[in-house]
Amino acid sequence: MKIFVNFFLTLLLIQGLNTQASNENIVSITGHPDYPPVIWHSKKDDKLKGIAVEATETFLKELDYKVKNRPIATWARSLKEVSEGNVDIILPPYLTKPREKQYLYPQTPFMMDETVLFIRKGSNLKFTKLSDLRAYKGAAIINDSFGDEFDQYNRKVLKIKRLTKTEQCFRFLLKGRTDYVVAGKSAGIAVMAQMGVDDKIQIHSRPVIQTGMYLGASLKSKKNINKIIEHFEKRTLQWKKEGKFKELEEKYFRLYLKENAPNKSTANYLSSQ
Repeated sequence: MKIFVNFFLTLLLIQGLNTQASNENIVSITGHPDYPPVIWHSKKDDKLKGIAVEATETFLKELDYKVKNRPIATWARSLKEVSEGNVDIILPPYLTKPREKQYLYPQTPFMMDETVLFIRKGSNLKFTKLSDLRAYKGAAIINDSFGDEFDQYNRKVLKIKRLTKTEQCFRFLLKGRTDYVVAGKSAGIAVMAQMGVDDKIQIHSRPVIQTGMYLGASLKSKKNINKIIEHFEKRTLQWKKEGKFKELEEKYFRLYLKENAPNKSTANYLSSQ
């Protein structure tokens, strides 16, 4: 009986060691569920897709990691899960001082992102400096950051309604419940096309900010994040030189429109390409 017990305990120990080794070889990724074509939660097969996802999965597999693609319902929750170390990689955060305390960033962003104001067609909204926005109501996604200067001014002064999805923000805008939506230009254009409202919404001529988008790692991750980020930096530079990210931008813009509900605007876009 004693021999059987010892044998059973040995099997449990081996199984536990194998499980631990397996977990050490798996890197979990999450990110913004509504930022096409860079990243979005595809309802078609319940996974994250986009430029940032393909790049990250490719780079991690080059290091012999297996990738766990983990969609999370909101951007705010995604940020929290990674900052607490429950998920290893966050996509695609801007670089801000508060986030530098939570995530390890490569030196080089994989893409630049222009943040703009989306306004109703025919709007005479004045925007030459941040203080001009005091006179208006805005909308944006919960926990979206628009650079340290804008974020600080927003917390102190601006009236911005935070919502969970870009589509919600645009519906608020079209119903007159807000005067502008602040969002990434590429993501906003993709969602407008999907909704079929690009004839009702325009982009203000003055951008808010242009900043980098990164592949970030949790400082609380148990993985070798220094090795991962070092490899991200090396491969990001190579892909940018080769024009790979530009190729993926077109690929995933088209895929996002194709996967979502067809409408006249989407059909017009796809047929024109």
